[in-house]
Amino acid sequence: MAAIGKNIRRLIPAGVILIVLTAFCIFTSQWREYLLKNYFLYEPEYCVQLLLLPVILLLGGWLLMQLLKIFMKLKPLTGRAAALLFYPVLAVIIFYFICVLPFCIEMMHFFVSFLIQVRAGNSVDSSLIGNLFPEFIRLQSENFVFFYMSGLFGSSVFRSLVWFLCGMALWNRPRFVMPSRRGTTP
Repeated sequence: MAAIGKNIRRLIPAGVILIVLTAFCIFTSQWREYLLKNYFLYEPEYCVQLLLLPVILLLGGWLLMQLLKIFMKLKPLTGRAAALLFYPVLAVIIFYFICVLPFCIEMMHFFVSFLIQVRAGNSVDSSLIGNLFPEFIRLQSENFVFFYMSGLFGSSVFRSLVWFLCGMALWNRPRFVMPSRRGTTP
């Protein structure tokens, strides 16, 4: 029983992060909706959809598997099978965030610049807001986001399920056992 308590205590930081991110998402939803309806400012909503929700779902899937390991004595895959599951999923996740990050940074840069101009009482001229990334990177990132938000991943339920399953797969990281040196000659 003491081992269960120790394992659960190790998961508390992940649980707190999950709760804080989820609460942030919930408490800012009306504000994001207000910006979208009244000012056609969709930048915060896109950033939540593209960055925050995937992180929440990844963490939720990982945390669920950790709890199943503790309470249901679930055993992870080992060796080659674990590597064949873990590394491709990790590569896809890293690729996704590398592709989406420039788009979200540009969006939030535009949003903050817009708010500064409005707050200063200036008329807003979006053409005066500079870009942070070279055109090639911006276009590739925009194309990736367009593909992600439409096409195969157009359904938010499907996207959510994929992220949750990826979080579950990340739990199963490879654990390689070092071979024994017993019986070998120098």
